[in-house]
Amino acid sequence: MRRFALLAALPALWLIGCGHVKATGHSAGGAVLRYPVVVEPSDLDPDRLNDIYPSEMLQNVYEGLVTFDVDNKIAPAIAEKWDISRDGKTYTFHLRPNAKFHNGRVVTAADMKYTFERSLKDPKSPVALNYLGPIVGAQALHDGKARELAGVRAVDARTLEIKIGRPRGYFLGMLTYPTAWAVCREEIEKNGGRIDEHIQAGSGPYRLTEYRHGAKIVMEAFDGYWAGRPKLDRIERPIVIDYQTAHLQFENGEVDACEMALSDYVNDLKSPALKDQAHAYPYAAIQYVVMHPKLQPAFRDRRVRRAIAMAIDKDAIAVSAGRGVWERADSFIPPGIPGSNGGIRPISYDPAAARKLLAEAGYPDGKGFPHLTLVYVQKQPESEAAAEVIRENLRRNLGIEVDLQSREAAEFIANTGERETIAFWTAGWIADYPDPQDFLSTLLRTGAPLNHVAYSNPAFDSLCDRADALSDMSARIPLYRQADQIAMDDVAVLPLFARKQHYLVKPWVKDFQVNVMMPLPHKTTRIEK
Repeated sequence: MRRFALLAALPALWLIGCGHVKATGHSAGGAVLRYPVVVEPSDLDPDRLNDIYPSEMLQNVYEGLVTFDVDNKIAPAIAEKWDISRDGKTYTFHLRPNAKFHNGRVVTAADMKYTFERSLKDPKSPVALNYLGPIVGAQALHDGKARELAGVRAVDARTLEIKIGRPRGYFLGMLTYPTAWAVCREEIEKNGGRIDEHIQAGSGPYRLTEYRHGAKIVMEAFDGYWAGRPKLDRIERPIVIDYQTAHLQFENGEVDACEMALSDYVNDLKSPALKDQAHAYPYAAIQYVVMHPKLQPAFRDRRVRRAIAMAIDKDAIAVSAGRGVWERADSFIPPGIPGSNGGIRPISYDPAAARKLLAEAGYPDGKGFPHLTLVYVQKQPESEAAAEVIRENLRRNLGIEVDLQSREAAEFIANTGERETIAFWTAGWIADYPDPQDFLSTLLRTGAPLNHVAYSNPAFDSLCDRADALSDMSARIPLYRQADQIAMDDVAVLPLFARKQHYLVKPWVKDFQVNVMMPLPHKTTRIEK
């Protein structure tokens, strides 16, 4: 639900207002990590989070049963271990005896059941059913047809049982999403049912202690955290809604780390003062082109889609849009995700073969082919650069005329998502969890709720269904790779390039860990000046 917006110019979409300031009681000293958050949080309630920036920040305050580690693997969190039944439909979690909420109370299995039920009952949660939907009874609870979540049972204080309707090898990944982060019932009830800056409802390594709207957010180390007190005393997140300002603050020593734009990263690599502080990390994000067969009849012909794919120079796009830093993509599974398909048979750039195939489809030299409009998100220079290369390639190589049109991000998301009114567009997808299922089955399987590209292939569906049901990733990967190859041969979508994450980090910041999703919670991050 959040991925398109993340690849858009998000800072332009968020409004800043006046708000409450809560006294912190902290001293000015101690080990402090300062780095900006680039949007004003839309909400502080985990079950209402629908974008990556507040999630990245609040993962330091809240925690679920499991998480992803720096190697992108499922790791224990509140649950110290778990068992999966032989049929893959029952998960039994064993909670840590020393996992505590910020008010000092131990987290119990009943708290986890309350958390799931609260998320599913919340009418303002845009994604609870997406991530908790596999649990038996989730739909009924969400629809108000049940009073409790039938598939979740607190066996005892430290044992939680979850039943899902069918085997899903990626289910643990779904439980890393904020909708499954533990929340403290009594703190919420004392606050009128709300989670905001006024309460301490989390159990993560830091407590939220200050929120000045439009200014900054402060989190302080939680002494009672199960893994031990964090190395940092405090994290300060100034709200800075453009990359250039954040970059200037980094250069001036006002912040210790910041996310950066691709253009700044390329420039900083040439700077003697900054090159050793500029870092690029793999990202679970792929940019691609959609040719919607239901909205443009010409795209229904597989030969047309393949001809267009052969006529587009992805290497030129990687240079112009990715500044030579991002990699061209031929697989729909980006690098860093298990199953990333380095051995895929790509559709090569071959203008002559593209012209021949288009002629076979009935459009010799592009004659009679409909005029196209390629739509992309405004204020996104990488998408614009890619679109310009595509326009020129199709005009020169196939005789197809293409207009370019940028749309405001929210409008773009609506019209390429639920409304499906745009036939030819380019955008990106960022995973919710690093699993190939979140790309292939989620976006391309026939009938999938987020399949907004009208792709359908029974062979592809069968492979995804088999892979989705397995628990062993080593057994799932070959099936996903076969499915990926089928979809890429069909040009279900046309991958262009794989993005990366770019951060500036001061040399005195140690253990600033980033996986393919985002910076990890700062459990071990430390300052050594």
